[in-house]
Amino acid sequence: MVQWLIFDSVGGPWRGMPPKPFGHCTLQGEELLDYYLINGGYAAIGMSRNGVLVRLRPATVSDAALSSVLYRLADAGNHSVAAALFENDRWNWVIIGGEGIAAMSRLVEVVGPRLPFVRQAVLRRPLRLASMPASCPLLHAIRAWDGIDSNKMGDLEPLLHNALNGRYAWVERETRLSPLVLTEIGNGFPDNIKDFLDASLGRRIDEQPDPIYARYCREAYGTAADTEQPLLEEVDALLMLPGHGRVRRTYRRLILPFKPSLGRLRLLCASIEDGSIDLRGKAA
Repeated sequence: MVQWLIFDSVGGPWRGMPPKPFGHCTLQGEELLDYYLINGGYAAIGMSRNGVLVRLRPATVSDAALSSVLYRLADAGNHSVAAALFENDRWNWVIIGGEGIAAMSRLVEVVGPRLPFVRQAVLRRPLRLASMPASCPLLHAIRAWDGIDSNKMGDLEPLLHNALNGRYAWVERETRLSPLVLTEIGNGFPDNIKDFLDASLGRRIDEQPDPIYARYCREAYGTAADTEQPLLEEVDALLMLPGHGRVRRTYRRLILPFKPSLGRLRLLCASIEDGSIDLRGKAA
């Protein structure tokens, strides 16, 4: 017997069956669950003796329901994961991974092509370092990076907490062959974004609950790590947050590389929200 955790079209969780959609509805049990999954944009995740099960209809699942399932998969641990996807008027079972993080990414690969917002979830535009105005805290960070010995990164603390108001993160790599790992997050982010980042703390940057955004992070941080040069961009991102679905963030992001010891690399990410950035025009 599978105990389903059901997410409605706004991402709200239901342990047990949601109320019937209309008064004279005779559906119940699995038939009622199927109705919501096929017609209502719902998604469900459950645990069986053999592993984790996911059920949804790619053509109708809401952003909020999908994001809630993805966050649950991120914490699924080392359980095999299978998905029942409703397509061509029937449920089709797909094995999507041997543990939660891998299954999360695989589910996006399977469902993603059917979701138009995924194709342009993260848009980015490079900026020249010289384009920053003199008053911009990111310019102060660049100047600090240019003048600070890698072994004296503590000198950055006033800049991180004051000029940048705690909007920073540290990503580290122990050796050139090691993965990039998110190791520290500042306290200056909005609560929903801080929760999003906290869910990724201590994990590889490509192991985030939103795999599309994780792919962008892997590319951006990877570029800064490979070149060992600052990377400055405008970003227009649609993040998937539990209970919220798509949340748009527009910001300028600076990534600075530091090498405190032989082989070890630390990347400082600093960002400034900027509502004037619009890389998708009326499409958003």
